[in-house]
Amino acid sequence: MRNLLIVTAISLLMFSCSGKPKSSPDFLYGSRYYNVYMENYLKGEPKVAESYFYKAEAQFRRVDSLCNLSRLYLGRYVLEEGQEDAAVLEMAKKYAALGQCQEEAESVLYLSGQAHDRDKLPEPFRTISGATPEKLASAAESSKFDDVTKTRLLRKAAIGYIMDSPALSEELAEKALAIDKYHGWSLNLLRDLIIIKNARIRQGKNAEDIITRIELVKSVMVKK
Repeated sequence: MRNLLIVTAISLLMFSCSGKPKSSPDFLYGSRYYNVYMENYLKGEPKVAESYFYKAEAQFRRVDSLCNLSRLYLGRYVLEEGQEDAAVLEMAKKYAALGQCQEEAESVLYLSGQAHDRDKLPEPFRTISGATPEKLASAAESSKFDDVTKTRLLRKAAIGYIMDSPALSEELAEKALAIDKYHGWSLNLLRDLIIIKNARIRQGKNAEDIITRIELVKSVMVKK
């Protein structure tokens, strides 16, 4: 589960190596398309999300923004949480090699579990690489990360604690749940509730109410 909850966010996808300023129209169009993709994906609307992902890809292809294209696929890969597609990471690798994008190439190594140089990783991977659950939970309080990142850090920390400190695991997952409820990120709500269910079972507590809530969320999720 090492890569399960690694942080993404195109809000963190610093689209930087294209040689264009971040405020350029081309950057803004591409990043807006990705943000719509991310929102719809997390809200459980995969078909709508997919169309915006490819709009973002087309926009960055149009301006030969290879490092941004690599980060686009890195973002998609980590959003998939537990359903990661190796072909998506391969696309990130392809664009990184084509554009000689060092940070993105290093990120591919990291996400694929290979040896990597932590100092060459972009954020948030640099913070996450080798981090303990305690450090992840602490990082989730940092103002330098947005809510997409914070909720993922909390889930990753919660999973790290689930065997030895299930009560703390439940507490951290509840914090993630509060963030995801605020934004209406149904897919993340489902992920949070599953962690809470497992943490409760680990503690010997009743989890029937959580199981019911999981089924309620699932019932309104749009299937791919």
